[in-house]
Amino acid sequence: MKNCEINVARERLKEFHEGRDGVPDIMRNRTQGELRDYSGKIVNMLDYEILKSYLYNTYYSVFILEEAPEKYFYGGKVITHELLDHEDAGLHVDVKKAGMKVKFTEKAHSDPNKNNYFVMDYLD
Repeated sequence: MKNCEINVARERLKEFHEGRDGVPDIMRNRTQGELRDYSGKIVNMLDYEILKSYLYNTYYSVFILEEAPEKYFYGGKVITHELLDHEDAGLHVDVKKAGMKVKFTEKAHSDPNKNNYFVMDYLD
């Protein structure tokens, strides 16, 4: 076997094993970003994934922005529900192709004992 074939085989094995470590592709080689840093700004969402938390038996979203390609962001319940609606409508492919201009806004919860949350507005 030639060195180049061995290197390709090693790379394929590495990709396979990394894929089994539970880290979704959208998060791989990225660090977690703070959505608060983009609150009130118009940004372009390039991709998202809806993931299942087996620990909490619920779904959550992870997305990436054009303005911070080296980071991934978690969507809270409100953003996750919005992205689930996109998923149900078959729009995920369109987001990946064209991107989606959005603006995130931090909101205070009506219960002072609960954390603030973010909403997502769509812009043309």
